Amino acid sequence: MLPDAKIYEPDNPLRYVEFWQNRLEEHNADMTRSPNLVSGEGTVKKRDRVRDIVHDADKLLAFVADMNSLNPSLLEDNNFAQLKTAINERLAVVLSQANE
Repeated sequence: MLPDAKIYEPDNPLRYVEFWQNRLEEHNADMTRSPNLVSGEGTVKKRDRVRDIVHDADKLLAFVADMNSLNPSLLEDNNFAQLKTAINERLAVVLSQANE
């Protein structure tokens, strides 16, 4: 994990979750303000993806922080393949749930 991600301090992951929560609130406000323009499935799916990120961001950041603090040299040795795989697997689960 890059040092500037700052996910190891207790309050820092909350800033990421707050960012996505704000994005979700913006999407919801836009959809409420202009319901006739939101008939497209793409707009709803985009909002649902942001909602899923809000829901899972804290867990994902905690998982990544734990992985990196336990095995940083192992992760670096294989270009972070283990971390990338874990993230992709989690994203696949989240996206499949969003499409249900």
